[in-house]
Amino acid sequence: MAPPPLKPNPVGCDGFEKNPFKGEYCKKCGKSFLEHEGVIEDAGLSEATRLYEARMRKEEEKKSAKATLEQKKSFEARLEKMKEEKAKEQEDDWFFEETQTAKPSTLLASMGSNVSTGSPDDFKMISAEELKKANEAQKAAQAKPVQIKNLIDFDEAEEEAKEHLAASRSLPSLHGGSPAREKSSPSSPAVPQSHTLPAQSAAPSKEKFDISKDFGARPGGGGETVDELKAELQMLQEERSIQIAILKDEYEATIDSLRQKLQVGGSMPSKPSREQDLEAELEAKAQAATVAQTRVTELTQELATLREQQEKGTSESESVATTLQVQITELSGERDALRAETEKLRSEALAAAEGAKEARASTSKAEADVLALRSELREQKEKVDSAEREARNSVQEKDTAAQDLRNKIQSLEAQIAAGRAEEQSQLAEMQKRVLDTEKQLAEAEKARDANLHEADGVRDDFAQYKGEEQKRMDAYGEKVRAENEVAVTELQAAHEAAAKSQEQRHVAERTSMREDHLRELEEKAAQMKQDADAQSAALAEEKDAVINELRADLSKVEAEVVAQKETMERKDAELVELPDLRTTMDKQKEIAEELLKQLTDQKEAAKTLEREKAEVEQKLAAKQTALDMQGETVQDLQQKLLAAEGALSNMTKELDQQEHHLEEIHARDKEKLGKKAADLEEKLHALVTDASKLGAQNTAFQREVDDLKAQLDAANAEKNHLAEGHAADRARLQEEVLEATDRAVELSKGLAPETLKAQEALKKAEQEVVDLRAQVSRLHSQDAAFKEAKMQNDMLLQARSVGGDLGKEVVDRYLGEQRTIYTKMLEQKDAIIAKYQARAQTGSASPLATRNRPPNELLNGADISPEDSKSGSKRRADMQPPSVVSVPPGGAEESKGETKEGSDPLGGSKSASGEGGASDKEMAALRSEIIRLRDQMARQRIEQKKLVEEAGRKAAQQAAKAFRDVRLNAEKQFGWLFARVPGEVNS
Repeated sequence: MAPPPLKPNPVGCDGFEKNPFKGEYCKKCGKSFLEHEGVIEDAGLSEATRLYEARMRKEEEKKSAKATLEQKKSFEARLEKMKEEKAKEQEDDWFFEETQTAKPSTLLASMGSNVSTGSPDDFKMISAEELKKANEAQKAAQAKPVQIKNLIDFDEAEEEAKEHLAASRSLPSLHGGSPAREKSSPSSPAVPQSHTLPAQSAAPSKEKFDISKDFGARPGGGGETVDELKAELQMLQEERSIQIAILKDEYEATIDSLRQKLQVGGSMPSKPSREQDLEAELEAKAQAATVAQTRVTELTQELATLREQQEKGTSESESVATTLQVQITELSGERDALRAETEKLRSEALAAAEGAKEARASTSKAEADVLALRSELREQKEKVDSAEREARNSVQEKDTAAQDLRNKIQSLEAQIAAGRAEEQSQLAEMQKRVLDTEKQLAEAEKARDANLHEADGVRDDFAQYKGEEQKRMDAYGEKVRAENEVAVTELQAAHEAAAKSQEQRHVAERTSMREDHLRELEEKAAQMKQDADAQSAALAEEKDAVINELRADLSKVEAEVVAQKETMERKDAELVELPDLRTTMDKQKEIAEELLKQLTDQKEAAKTLEREKAEVEQKLAAKQTALDMQGETVQDLQQKLLAAEGALSNMTKELDQQEHHLEEIHARDKEKLGKKAADLEEKLHALVTDASKLGAQNTAFQREVDDLKAQLDAANAEKNHLAEGHAADRARLQEEVLEATDRAVELSKGLAPETLKAQEALKKAEQEVVDLRAQVSRLHSQDAAFKEAKMQNDMLLQARSVGGDLGKEVVDRYLGEQRTIYTKMLEQKDAIIAKYQARAQTGSASPLATRNRPPNELLNGADISPEDSKSGSKRRADMQPPSVVSVPPGGAEESKGETKEGSDPLGGSKSASGEGGASDKEMAALRSEIIRLRDQMARQRIEQKKLVEEAGRKAAQQAAKAFRDVRLNAEKQFGWLFARVPGEVNS
């Protein structure tokens, strides 16, 4: 069977992933592969299609096998019913075999066969030949096969049938008039000698309505819907009305034929009623009275003839007259008796006629009711038989289903145990991976610290190199001053050129060394950062995938266990006896409502825990991201925090969608349970109605009930035996439900402090996030100040660097300023020499040793005050083009490195102010202030790093603890849903 067309996924699944237990369903979203249009690969689609076709093929084979079995059972039941009906027909043939022939009356036989007057009302005796012809005609009329259907139990009405049979045999059979009448009216049509009752009128047609034949047997009786039951009820009512109409027509035809036979003297019916018997008896006595009156008239005529002969005086006439007188006297007494009896019979006939009229008026209705009751009785009897058979089949099927269910439960328990073991192994593996990740992170941090230590060592080496270079330069300066002390004016130009070239060379060397070292450090830091990010991302994805897989497996197993438990509850509810069905159903409904309420509460608690868990995990991910981002800039940290907040909002939306989906599933399950409950109530109402009808007709079917009691006792014994086993199972399940309820209550009590702890941890984490954001804002301000200082330092470096962006013009301008300063210094030197010569007699040291130095020597040992630094930087910024005033690509970190590594590129801090130079105290104060600011910034960075690491460590510990608590609580809370094998140790 080809699968239906694909549909889009309702929950937005990004790709179909095969479930290892159910290949047709997605491992991510739990939906069928038919709901993954556009997100399923061809290989997965072909595999899922193959599994779908195999499953549908198995279902079709099961359905066909079940239909064949039901058809076979229905055929065997109908065959058995036909055999029973045939046996009943053979048993009932004795009742009608002697009622088809009419026998002469003993009263007419006693009157003699020589009475014939020739009048139209004369009586005719029936000869054997005429009786034989009548029987042959009756047999010819009954040549069609007789079909008789019992509507009542003839064992009960045996005595009444014998009375009716005796009455029908004792009545006279009048087939025609006297010979004179036949001769006097030759043109009149001959009255048929026998009028038989059609056999099919004695009972309705053999064909009857059979639900199992027309609609197929439904063993178990629990799968019909309300519409099917209504349709079957309507068809039953229509069939019943049709059968009642047919029976009415047949009964009216039977009444008409009986009346016609009574009028023409035909044979009595096979089953005469009381009114028909009275009418036939009255008519027979009236005919006998008429015959007696005719006989009296004939005797009176004979007496008159004898009197005439007596008047003639014959002795023979006297003797005859005496004899006749005696006979006349006897006949007169007999006539008087007959007249009295005739009057009595007439009064009885009038009363009977009145009663017959009233009876006829109510007979049709009563007969219709009787026929309806008989048909209902037959249907109820068939229903009882079918119900008994279905009950037996249902007990067997339910026993088999219960055994299958036990096997399924055992297999599910084994699967659950395996799933738990696998889950524990996966959890252990995931914990191991987390530990490995932590170790790798620790190693990465150690490597980073080692690199930082190495960078500090390189910086120290560079500082040492600078110190040595400074010493060399000082030594060189002393040497130059010693050599050129006499001829300082002549060697000034050569010394300036040599100092300039040497300065350029040293600056180029330091710049290249610093750039190479910084480039290496940046490459190492970037590589380590990429490795750490990749490892963290891979571990996070793997952890999320494992958690989602475990959640999906847990939800599916919970759904399967709930479905199995609901199926077992329905099977147990169907085994309860009919009188206790309503009470049991109400109890089961209450239990189901309580379980649904508990399940809803537990689902809500689970959703709350899942949301809290997701929030904690998200915060943990944010903390881990913060830990991974320690080497990055503050701007990247803020962007990732915003990205984490966006991911949290997306996760909240997905959880809301899943919650809405679960609510829809719960509503559908509740609606199905409501429909099932309504169906059970309707079935119970129908069964109660049938039971009331059966109770009303209990007196008519007492014998059948007695016959069925033995079978019912045996079935009840078997059912009680099965019910005891199911009762034990139900008791065990109820104990488990009560135990699970107590555990759920205890768990709900225990969850309150844990929830408060989780909320407190959440508040602490939020406060830490707020603190981190405050620190980020402070770092922003510090970064701005640092960028400004870095910009000034860069401008100073670029202004003093030959390869700077400012070019030759700025360098020439700077050298011009230096020459002006040097000229002023020479003028001051001449003034100081003059003063020295004037004070030579005092013995003071010559200031030439500290004054007569090259410009670079003076600048190397000088410090710049904050005011002079700001003014000089401002003047240089005014002299430089706009391209110089920019933040370097490295940002704050590069500025920090440059400031720390090469705070004095020219061998010391140099002032750009040329208004006579700065004092030694101001320069020393500026240098100490710069050192203090550097130390403060270093301490702030170290403290910030410690705070971030401590906050991340605390958040990770709290999140891990909350995750463990949530997982343990979830296992405790939902562990009762997993059916346990008896004797299994609860892990």
